[in-house]
Amino acid sequence: MMKQHFDQSPNKVLKKDIKDYGPDSCSSEDDDTVDQIQVIKKETKKQRNSVSAEAYGMFNKRENFKPIVIAKSQDTKNKIYKRINEAFMFNCLDLKEREIIVNAMEEKRFKSGDQVIKQGEEGNYLYVIDEGQLDCFKKYQNQPEPTYLKTYQPGESFGELALLYNAPRAASIVSKTPSVLFALDRETFNHIVKDAAMKKRQKYEDFLTKLPVLQSIADPYEKTKIADSIEQKCYKQGEIIVNQGATQGDIHFVESGEVLAMKNGQQVFKYVQGDYFGEIPLLLSRNQPFQFISNANNTSLLIVGEGNYKNTLVIVEKQLKANLSKYNGQI
Repeated sequence: MMKQHFDQSPNKVLKKDIKDYGPDSCSSEDDDTVDQIQVIKKETKKQRNSVSAEAYGMFNKRENFKPIVIAKSQDTKNKIYKRINEAFMFNCLDLKEREIIVNAMEEKRFKSGDQVIKQGEEGNYLYVIDEGQLDCFKKYQNQPEPTYLKTYQPGESFGELALLYNAPRAASIVSKTPSVLFALDRETFNHIVKDAAMKKRQKYEDFLTKLPVLQSIADPYEKTKIADSIEQKCYKQGEIIVNQGATQGDIHFVESGEVLAMKNGQQVFKYVQGDYFGEIPLLLSRNQPFQFISNANNTSLLIVGEGNYKNTLVIVEKQLKANLSKYNGQI
């Protein structure tokens, strides 16, 4: 009976629609964004010349960039290193580039109730949270009051999209508690972070858009939140990804390679590009019934952690639960 499951995948994906998304490298990305501007991509083409001029124009050439150095203690530097290592925006940077970022960041303190970012204003800084909590609100058309979107926690960052796309802030951020933030200026961001960050985000958005389980998501903001919450990991042939009996329900999307699901030493499912796994503990509040093993030398997985689920994939929870039927009684 078990043999019939050997080459089945519980995720039926149109593989012809998911191609050429192999990893450039294996890095870790974990962050949520709020500064999403739904019209950005439509307006970006119109603004492309001005954006390019801002970053690399005649009077602002890359070779003329002089890194900013803001004096700070070694303890503060260590805190900044810790935080930027947690934020997806900086994962693509090398050691020298990270050093430039750390030197340029400025510590800013806010009291409870202080407004850090105001919707509609020009954006000049990206912020990384070291201490405190900050609430995000967005004012939609035809709504009298701003809508609460989420609360940011230490280790998260916000404000980058206004810098990426040279557009006004699309939401307001208010300090919920006394907070300590590290602010990165626009010029340093443009010269060190911008290109790599845009390419990373676009790559993941393009991949996720092709997944059937996410087809019901129409809001670009929601898709961007999912893309920004991703942590990418790579596994070698035979490497264990998730152990049978695990309690954490991280959702793994196969970007490239192959993964086998094992139950009591027997293979029951195979996952390839576009499939996902690992959701059972999260959706059913029970231990993971399978062990997942890489079946390729460079299996790349895009992972949405359990901690990010409520801010991202919860909007397709109904579809995720419906898809559990594809496990054919194995759970």
